[in-house]
Formats: sequence, structure tokens, C-alpha cells
Amino acid sequence: MCSIIIENKSSIDLDNKLLLKIVKQSNLPLGKLLLILSNNGLGNRYGACIPRSTLKYTVSGSVFRLFKERLWDVSVALSKDVCAEQVIYPAFFTYLLGHELGHAYICLLDVKIHIFYCLLEDFYNKVAEKKLQIYEFPHEKCFDQFGIYVAKQLYSRAKLKEEIEKLLLNPIRKDKEYLSKMQSYSGINMLADLKSNLIDFAKPYKDELIGLWKKDVEERKGYALASEIDDFETLFE
Repeated sequence: MCSIIIENKSSIDLDNKLLLKIVKQSNLPLGKLLLILSNNGLGNRYGACIPRSTLKYTVSGSVFRLFKERLWDVSVALSKDVCAEQVIYPAFFTYLLGHELGHAYICLLDVKIHIFYCLLEDFYNKVAEKKLQIYEFPHEKCFDQFGIYVAKQLYSRAKLKEEIEKLLLNPIRKDKEYLSKMQSYSGINMLADLKSNLIDFAKPYKDELIGLWKKDVEERKGYALASEIDDFETLFE
């Protein structure tokens, strides 16, 4: 069972019982999760997740570095805006946290898969003909579906759909295309196919990607996330 440490820096009174229910429903592998409820926007992202082993690759001002002296295996951070929506849109909040816990699941299960999709996020659009938004990558869709599953278990798909439809009515939201796309996804609670999906996705550009990863390691040495992988071929096996 995964243990959890909650660090609420958001100045928002969140329901810790709900947080624990969401984590429990995610059924994470053995390890220690640090859940950070942030007081900032996390670079306009809903949330973020990293394994402790990649902490050194985060920027100096990263919210995760504030807790580098704490003992944890994987950390999830939610933006202050997301935290503020918990009371008004509880199913959507549950979906968002569930999405990040999908990342955490993979980090605890096999950190190389996490590194694989992070490298794809950083380099895929440099070689592919069709450029993708982050939410169009296969791992992001997978974690969206995982978040939907968690929200369905604690609320219902109808409740989540209703909340998203209300969010789509907000004229200043910049994520309407993403939210509309996500409405068509089904929920899943199994992440076992993720690596094979990533391989199928990246294989057409395998040689170009490996070339860029090697170049990045040569140029940035130990500051390149790709330096965590001894043999890039193993990512495609």
C-alpha cells in the first residue's frame, strides 16, 4: 500500500478525507507519495508529478525542491486554481488528481516508462511531421482515462460530464478544446498497456529520437534527463 504525506500550501481548506479516498481508489503500488497543494499556478498546468529520482532535473524554483529534505518516492503537485475548484467541482477535481496519480502509479511501477514519455514530450515535436499538444500524447490520454475512472468510482460519469459542461460555459477558459476532447474518453483502471502504446507511437521516429537524446546527453552531460537511460534501445523493447 502507498502511504501519503499531504502538504497544503494553498491557503485553501481542502477535504483531507476526500484526498485520501482519491488516493486509495487509485490503488498505487508500494511507496511514499508526497501530495503538494500548491500556492501557485505551476506554469499554467493543472498539476505535475515527478519521481524523486528525477528531482535534480527540475528547475531551481520548482515546488518539488521545497521538499527535497523530506522522504518520498513520488510527488504530485496541484495548482492553487485546481485546489480552489474542489468544493465547486468535486468530480472534476477528483478527475484531475486521479490523472496525476496515474503518473504517480507509473513512477512507482517503472520509472523508465515515466522518463520515456517525458523524453517524448520534450523531443517528439522536433522530429514528427504533425505537431501535438501535450494532451494529445498517448500517455496523457491514458492518464485522462485513469482520472475519469477514479472520478466515476467516487461520483459518476454523469456528474463529471455535468461539471465539465459548466466549465465549458466559462468564456475565459483556455482549455476548452482539451475538455471537449476528454468528454469522449472512457475510463480505465489498468495502465499495463502504456509502454506498448508509447512504443507504437514513437517507433516511426525511433532513430531520430535516439539521435536527439544522445546529442542532449553529450551537450548537457548529467543535466539531461536522457542521461538516466543507459541504453535507449531498451525503451523500445
